[in-house]
Amino acid sequence: MATELQSPGEWARGRLWMWRAPLLAWTGWMALTAIRDPDYESVFRGANFAIHEFGHIAFLFFGEFMTIAGGSIMQLLVPAAAGLLILRQQGDWFALAVCGGWFAGSLAELSRYIGDARSLQLDLVSMGEAAPDSDVTGHDWQYLLMKTHLLQRDVSIAVGCRFVASIILLASVLFGAWLLWRMATAPKPQSS
Repeated sequence: MATELQSPGEWARGRLWMWRAPLLAWTGWMALTAIRDPDYESVFRGANFAIHEFGHIAFLFFGEFMTIAGGSIMQLLVPAAAGLLILRQQGDWFALAVCGGWFAGSLAELSRYIGDARSLQLDLVSMGEAAPDSDVTGHDWQYLLMKTHLLQRDVSIAVGCRFVASIILLASVLFGAWLLWRMATAPKPQSS
């Protein structure tokens, strides 16, 4: 059952900030490291990989292009949906900030994959072989960028994704830090 949504400032009143601050710092640090170092393997990488692979299955009935794109779509959809679902169901604004960090880290990981579309240097795990009459190469982003005639821009798109991930991370950490500040400084609500 969804709770009535309070403003972020009102929600933060009287809540404990001490355990949330390390969580925000840890999530922010992992996402920042993923943005700065494409080879960084956060604890989210395994979960993001499983979510990515599930996305291919979830989009299986929408045609070849969407089946291939579904992995990346799901990899970004899950952290976004998690934050929004927790906000809607529990009214927890801080979860939105943490899931924003997860989203940013996931987008940074995805940028590594996008930037590899021409060079094909990454070791990939595939769920099966492509059909002989298919354009599927085994590399999602090589296929997607070839189909959209953007293969020559793989590195530029990857850089753009890392930039967007940086903006989302900055916004998430600033919002989370503001919530922590409100928790620490706002007077506790009066009991009736």
